[in-house]
Formats: sequence, structure tokens, C-alpha cells
Amino acid sequence: MKTSVNRALTLFGALAFILVAGVPNAHAAKKKVVDPAGTPGPAGPAGPAGPAGAAGSPGPAGPAGPAGAAGTNGTDGPTTFTFASPDEEGYGPTDHNVQWCGLNDCDETPLSGFEVGIPISEAGSLSNFTVTLGEEPPHLWDEDRYYHEGALVTYNGTIYQAVDPNHGVPPGSNATDWTAYTGPGSTTSGQCTPGNKGSGSGYQFIMALFHADGTFDDFTSLTCQVQDGAYHCQDLTDALDNAALDQMVILKEPIGNPAHCRWNATAQWSPAS
Repeated sequence: MKTSVNRALTLFGALAFILVAGVPNAHAAKKKVVDPAGTPGPAGPAGPAGPAGAAGSPGPAGPAGPAGAAGTNGTDGPTTFTFASPDEEGYGPTDHNVQWCGLNDCDETPLSGFEVGIPISEAGSLSNFTVTLGEEPPHLWDEDRYYHEGALVTYNGTIYQAVDPNHGVPPGSNATDWTAYTGPGSTTSGQCTPGNKGSGSGYQFIMALFHADGTFDDFTSLTCQVQDGAYHCQDLTDALDNAALDQMVILKEPIGNPAHCRWNATAQWSPAS
């Protein structure tokens, strides 16, 4: 009887196990349902601007730009005109006579300034009239040069002339090779004075302008005198206005009985403003 009961209990426990094992857990049996992804919503508003970043490094220099326009030309300075000297030797007998000299030639009796001058192309003004007598002194003696007979050199403030051809012989060391020069332009300045101081001898140079109609200006506007031992003169005060195509001419007149001297003359010319 007891055995039957035990069997019955065993059978009941087995059935109960089967029932429990065969029925799924209520929570486990229930599946979670996931909805499909929805459509993205519109973008939200932009956020505030962030702080400024650090300044970047300078880039390389760009190419040079094109050259600018040329500036305005400056005002022309004065032009120096050199007048014709007398004959090549410059101290012949005709130097005692009255002479007319322009920018082209000299003549004792020209019919007008157009024979010796060159026309000035435009109106302007003449000034700074300068006359110099003589010429530049000879070069300094050089021991390495060969000198022919008659050559002139300057040595220790004196002008010497070679008596015979020589080389390496200092002037003044003997009378066989060199002698002191006493001819025209024999001063160390290379100039010629027209007379002894106080003698009154000299030359007067007067600037004149010949016009296209044949008339000329008064000979008192620009004057220069070389006398009493001087060798140059200047008139830096006066000026003489010229019209277009006028001829610049110098009138040279002797004063007393001057020495025969080479000479040259210049004047500055500026165009009318």
C-alpha cells in the first residue's frame, strides 16, 4: 500500500515537472515591438557665432605695380653762350682795332650783326657777361716726358720754354735746356694783362643786340672793361632782354695802347618766363 502511494507521488511529481517545464514564462513569452525609424525633423536654428580665431600669417608680397606717370619737367637752367675769339693767334695788330664779334665770327666792319652772329630762337634775357684775356697755363713739368724745342711747361710757379729737346731735366736747372718764358700769357695764371697798373690801357667790351629789322640796342646795358693790370672782368649786375631771332654781338674797343692779348667772352641766357 505504501509502495503504491510512493509511486503515485513520484508520478505526480514527474507530471508536475513536465507541466512546469513545458509552459513558457509569461514575461519571456511576451515579445517587445520596435517601431520603424521616423522621418528626420527640420534642422534647428544656428547657434551663436564662436569667438574669432587668431590672426593668420601675412601672405607673400604681391607683384610690383606698373610705373607711375613721368613727373613734370623742371625749369630749364640758363644757357652759356661763348662768343667767337679773334684770329687764332689772338694778339696780332688787328687786336688794337675795333671789332664786332658774335657767336659765329668776328669782323672789324660788319654791315650788321647778322654777319657774325647766330639768331637766338626765342625771347629771353642775357646776363653774367664775362671776359677773360689770355689762356690756360701750360701743364706742369713731368720728369717722364720728352720735350721738344719750344715746348712750354709750368714749374715752381714759373712758365719755362725748352731751348733744346730734353728729358728728365728740371726747368731752371741750367740755361742750356730751359729758359724762363716771357712771351704773351707768360704769367703763372696763364693770362695776359692789357697794360701796367695805372697806365689806363685796356679793352672795353660792350654787349649789343641786333634785331631782325636791322636796328640794335643801346650799347650801355652790359659792359665789361679790362685794364690796369687785370686780366678778366665781369658784369654780374646788368641784364639785356632779347626778342626772338635777335643776334648777340660784342663790340670790342681798345683803351689807350693795350698789349696784344688773346681773349674770350661768355654770357648766360635764360628764356623768358
